[in-house]
Amino acid sequence: MKNLIYPLFIILILIQCINPDNKINIKKDEDKKLSIETGKNFVLNTQSELSKNLIKAINENGTDYAFEFCSINALSVTDSISKLLNAKIKRVSDKNRNPKNKANKDELAYIDFAKKEIEKGRNPLPKTNINNKKNTVYYPIISNQMCLQCHGKVNTEIKPSTMAKINKMYPYDLATDYNINEIRGIWVVEMNKKI
Repeated sequence: MKNLIYPLFIILILIQCINPDNKINIKKDEDKKLSIETGKNFVLNTQSELSKNLIKAINENGTDYAFEFCSINALSVTDSISKLLNAKIKRVSDKNRNPKNKANKDELAYIDFAKKEIEKGRNPLPKTNINNKKNTVYYPIISNQMCLQCHGKVNTEIKPSTMAKINKMYPYDLATDYNINEIRGIWVVEMNKKI
């Protein structure tokens, strides 16, 4: 048995020497893990700030006011946090309300993946897209009860007065008829790659 272990050890070392890409793969895995964790913290900070402002607006003046507040301030809050964290952070959807939040091809692919995971009863994991200059990570946005006040069923969860404001500000709105625990969109975090 001892006679077999030594040759196997030598073979493993030779394989490692023949496959220098293994070190590259390990580096990519480390980059992915770091990007996912860093991006997650960025998303949590941004989501926390947006939620805090939205809940405050709902509590102070109701859903109609909160909708207006969100439509006017959400992009600027996200942009401010992006600058603060030195990353590009955005929310996109396949059923966007604001045309600026329309998902591109890669983002749509992740949205499709996340929806299928939810259908299977699984939580969709973040996905990384790493190239030479940027690390981009996608995170699902899953609808909850608060979301439905502006993204749920018309005349059921969305009050007629709120829907009137939505129609006025976003005549081509696609972001309604969601239920709880559905993929409403995704967070996209783009970070400069560490060299």
